[in-house]
Amino acid sequence: MCAAVANLFPTPVVDSTSLFPDVDDSFLLVPFASGFQFSFYGTQYSNVYLKTNGGMTFGEGVSNYDVAAADVIYPGISVFWGDLDAGDNVAAAARANQMTYEACADRFIVRYTQLEDNDNATWNNTGTITLEASGKITIQCGTVLSQDILMGVFDGVHDDDRFVAVQNSYSAYSTTGSGTILFDDWGSRSAHTGQLTNRTIVFNP
Repeated sequence: MCAAVANLFPTPVVDSTSLFPDVDDSFLLVPFASGFQFSFYGTQYSNVYLKTNGGMTFGEGVSNYDVAAADVIYPGISVFWGDLDAGDNVAAAARANQMTYEACADRFIVRYTQLEDNDNATWNNTGTITLEASGKITIQCGTVLSQDILMGVFDGVHDDDRFVAVQNSYSAYSTTGSGTILFDDWGSRSAHTGQLTNRTIVFNP
């Protein structure tokens, strides 16, 4: 059972139409469906902070962009955390459904469709993040073109982050320490050059 899909950037994409406080560099606290909780690094959450910049955090919202993993001080998940802006130009502002979410009894789904990178108008990114009560995270990537992104899962402490190559699945919370980082352009990891496009990646608790 799922609630109606919520469109976070209705067209035309401007501050007054968006559910976010601002279409650029802001966050929004979103509750999960009644009875659904997401287990992440040993903590149960009943809501999540979604970001305009391609990521989500738990416990606190953040609006920053172009960050290194080590600078993220709250538990979080990123598919293409960078400097993204759904209303950056005329073409982007007219693009429908760039970010939506769906709260279901057994999962929570966030979809990104051609979400534009503020650094390069040709870098549009498409992907879906699905959270399950068990802690399982599935990221289905379409075309991901942004290069200067952070991608992975992290507990906010970073005392045992692991930088790993793109593969189909990971054990997110045990064998890979406190963070599984695939790309970290602003930190100690290389830039993304298309490796996520058309990949499905699963983080298992």
